[in-house]
Amino acid sequence: MAALADLLTGLRALLALLLVAVLGAQRLDLAAAVLSAAWITDFFDGKSARRADHPTHLGKWDIYVDTLVGAAVLVGLAYGGYVSWLTSLSLVVVLGGGWILIGNDALSSALQAIGYAWLMWLLYRQGVSDWWLPPLTAVSAAVLNWRKVVTYSVPGFLQGVADLFRSAAAALRHREA
Repeated sequence: MAALADLLTGLRALLALLLVAVLGAQRLDLAAAVLSAAWITDFFDGKSARRADHPTHLGKWDIYVDTLVGAAVLVGLAYGGYVSWLTSLSLVVVLGGGWILIGNDALSSALQAIGYAWLMWLLYRQGVSDWWLPPLTAVSAAVLNWRKVVTYSVPGFLQGVADLFRSAAAALRHREA
């Protein structure tokens, strides 16, 4: 099971690169399928890793690969001409770079959420016939993982946002002193 989890994590990293290419080629229909496949590999690599009898090799890289998928969507949207490079790279650098520098996972989650929401809005707005595939995949994964979402994902994100606000407030108080 550990080998399967590692294989799925590696596959998701390749799907991130494929997302850049298909969005750059303006293949929104294919991007919907690739993004959904990336989310499905994320769902099953987590399930496989939890059932493994020993730690996975790529488990510690899972959040990096998740962030890579979100960043790939933003870069692909810029490459395809759907958003400006300035907007895309600013989001990747500020949120992705901030996540790497301070280690607050809420920044990674925000980067992913912005990229995914932007793509899903574009799929719907452009009238792509498979626009419903990513939202259905996301909702299905959330329902199937509802305990993890409710006990870990949402509280972890909210705690990360609260930590960011506390840090910003402390920095402002320090600057005023």
